[in-house]
Amino acid sequence: AWLNFYVQAQTNAAARRLLRVYQRRLASNLTHALRPLVGAGGPQAAEGIAAMIDGLYIRQALRDARPDGQAAAALVLAYLDRVAGER
Repeated sequence: AWLNFYVQAQTNAAARRLLRVYQRRLASNLTHALRPLVGAGGPQAAEGIAAMIDGLYIRQALRDARPDGQAAAALVLAYLDRVAGER
């Protein structure tokens, strides 16, 4: 359903608005949560994590295997460790 929503947002104004609300809220929540870890790099780290969430979801939607939430979380946390280490 989520993948279909992304596709619909390309041509449907209401779906596009809803997607923008979701994306802004996700960016805001991630930036706020990441600020203590990465300081001023919060918005950039949030954008990276949001992209990973979207990408991991799409990749999983296209697979036949069961979702592996632990593996997905490990990828995102490894990215966060790298970003926080650059600070």
